[in-house]
Amino acid sequence: MFTTHKVPSSHSRKAMLCLTTASAVLALSSVPALAQDTAAAADSAAPSGMGEIVVTARKRGENLIDVPVSITALSGDALNQRGVTGLNELNDFVPGLRYQNSSANRNDRGFQTISMRGMYPGYSPNRQAVTIFVDGVAVPGGATSGMGDIERVEVVKGPQSAYFGRSTFAGAINFITRAPSLEEFKGSADVSYSSYNSIDAKVSVEGPIVEDKLAVRLAGRYYHTDGQYKNAGYSGRLGERDTQSIDFSFIAKPTETTTVRGYATYWEDSDGPSAQSLLTEADYNCNVGGNGRVPAGSTTGFNYICGNVGNIVPSKMSQNINPGGSTNFGGVTNPAQKPTVSAGFIDHLGLERKAYQLRLMVDQEVGDHTLSAAVSHNRNRWAALTDTYNRAPDGTNYYSTVYLPYDIQNNSAELRLASPDSGKFTYMVGGNYYWESIDFFTRASRGPTPTNLGSPTDYRARTFGVFGSASYELLDGLKLSGEARYQWDRINHIGYSITTGAEATNLAKTFKSFTPRVILNYEITPTVSTYASWSRGTRPGTFNTNYTLFSPAIQAQLTTNAGREIPTAVAEEKLTMYEAGLKGEFFGRRLRVLSAVYYGQWRDRQINQNIAYTVGTTTSTATLTFPDGSTNLWGVELEGAFQATRDLTLEGTFNWAATDIRSVACSECVAINGVINPVGNTMERYPQYSGTAAINYQPRINDDWTGIFRVDYIYTGKQYATAANVAWINSASRVNIRVGASTDKYTIELFGRNIFDDKTPTNVLRNTNPNSNVSQGLNTIVLAAPERATIGVRGAVRF
Repeated sequence: MFTTHKVPSSHSRKAMLCLTTASAVLALSSVPALAQDTAAAADSAAPSGMGEIVVTARKRGENLIDVPVSITALSGDALNQRGVTGLNELNDFVPGLRYQNSSANRNDRGFQTISMRGMYPGYSPNRQAVTIFVDGVAVPGGATSGMGDIERVEVVKGPQSAYFGRSTFAGAINFITRAPSLEEFKGSADVSYSSYNSIDAKVSVEGPIVEDKLAVRLAGRYYHTDGQYKNAGYSGRLGERDTQSIDFSFIAKPTETTTVRGYATYWEDSDGPSAQSLLTEADYNCNVGGNGRVPAGSTTGFNYICGNVGNIVPSKMSQNINPGGSTNFGGVTNPAQKPTVSAGFIDHLGLERKAYQLRLMVDQEVGDHTLSAAVSHNRNRWAALTDTYNRAPDGTNYYSTVYLPYDIQNNSAELRLASPDSGKFTYMVGGNYYWESIDFFTRASRGPTPTNLGSPTDYRARTFGVFGSASYELLDGLKLSGEARYQWDRINHIGYSITTGAEATNLAKTFKSFTPRVILNYEITPTVSTYASWSRGTRPGTFNTNYTLFSPAIQAQLTTNAGREIPTAVAEEKLTMYEAGLKGEFFGRRLRVLSAVYYGQWRDRQINQNIAYTVGTTTSTATLTFPDGSTNLWGVELEGAFQATRDLTLEGTFNWAATDIRSVACSECVAINGVINPVGNTMERYPQYSGTAAINYQPRINDDWTGIFRVDYIYTGKQYATAANVAWINSASRVNIRVGASTDKYTIELFGRNIFDDKTPTNVLRNTNPNSNVSQGLNTIVLAAPERATIGVRGAVRF
């Protein structure tokens, strides 16, 4: 009998000891500062050498130290210093955040799952746990064109429904773009070149059209990389990516009391085959009692992989269309039944995307109040073609070309009225409307005739919400705040016949939710505050539309293999969160500490399960959602920065995110170890421990030039493949470095990422072999390939 042990390796213990010690020093060093006398506290209110950060997590400008929520805020300069060009790099510097690109057959920019505080939600573009916003406007599917002209990014943890609305019950990520200059014409060019022929070039120009009244900016980006991995056994490389984008923004001040901002962006992604590896029955090393198939002729009786699955094996990374000619791109990508994107949208393995975003925002001063409005329209069309890695139980080549097209669009509008920030009592009231449409299906070729895997489905959501907040200063420095949103979420799923494409079912329901938050915060000194909060969040309900479209015989198979009844409508998820935090700047504002602890109860979890069914000799899987999962979570989030000298800053983050499964319907656990409800286990695909430590040294070289030297150590802990907690990937340690110099006009630097070439996969999950002809199939494990050691040079000019 195989037994798992949740004891960190020696490497993990040493890394965590370093991170924990550094975090404790940062936290404990703040204690003596709390005893400063009144004169010292007043002196500490002088401008900070690290700079003040203003955030808008509660729809009004607040100092990062004062806002009573757990939030990480990074300015555009801070993103550049850390080499952050997308969400994958942002992952490393935000305690509590986990962003993933990998799924059962893919590791590409079409698949995006964001977890917060250990809450792995599964892939659900129509009901995310964490939503991405740009300038406070929701982005469908979470896709963005890049991080050019970003003023800052704010990552807010815990339920944010009161201010941000649907699909933010675990958190929200808000990118705030930089407004064009109303005073002067200026521009910039930023180009980097690195290993694997990787190029990232950005240029922008901006300036006033009417001085102090109207200004515009035009920007563009070109990005390319050849990919870091060879396509084993075939030509080309894995992980090739291309992006081209153009952005336009403006700011207008027609009157002293009116500000209008607009933004438009269009971009195209064109990526080659994605980089992932597959472990199959040839890698089995144990049998833990599940009903997953043991390979025919096996002399060991093994059915799974137990313990650390190891690093990426180059020989197990391959993507190829069926070389025998029985599959053609046209047959897979151009179905007769209800195409989601146009014919010829994609003609190669990999991904194609065409997307745009439009938004308009107005702030109008009405007396001493501010009336704000925002409207937007977004569309994101993408399609992916992937090969499922020659998965044959007998070792022969077995090809399964899978096609996934998506058409995602949304419209939104919001209006809110805010009182002035001064005074003992402040408030805000508002309302919003949101409409979303997601059309998709899955099609594959597992032989001469391409077929649809499941039925084409259109998701529709029409949401109305009213929200408000009020804060009252009970005593000097002691403030009580209440926030709430009431929301009507009309969900509509339209399913189409898998054979004729005609509408076959139309499911609709209105889910109503009330999401409050109560906060008590206290300003200990002008630069130190503490808070405690209680909040509720919900995740939209859904339907098992595809189940209703199967024949009664297949429905019976699915019910048997799931081991339970399958619901048509799935209720909303609910999260109750308790949080407390201490924030402050100490020692003449040279030390900044942001800390939070939390405890959460996640109930009515919507659990996606891939349930197998067989038609003739072909085994397929249907993704179904079950509503009765229950998980408790708790943890610590810590960020610190210490300005040791004028030129030297030490920085660090630490995250401990513990999860405890109380109940779950885990069909894939049944295939592994026969346990459908692994009570007491940890949630999958999220590290319990993670953190960073950094040295940022910027010495003055002369009157014009400043040196650049930065080292980041990034630790990511062990992650389980499934809730069974049987297979996992080990902890990873990566080191990034940047060396260079800059002036007000020029920047030149050398950089290295993952310079010691840590090969630990970035993600792990279980899948099944569809060629196994049994109910649960052969267990397989998919590994997402990490970024290899990369060296490059970057130059920038501002004019």
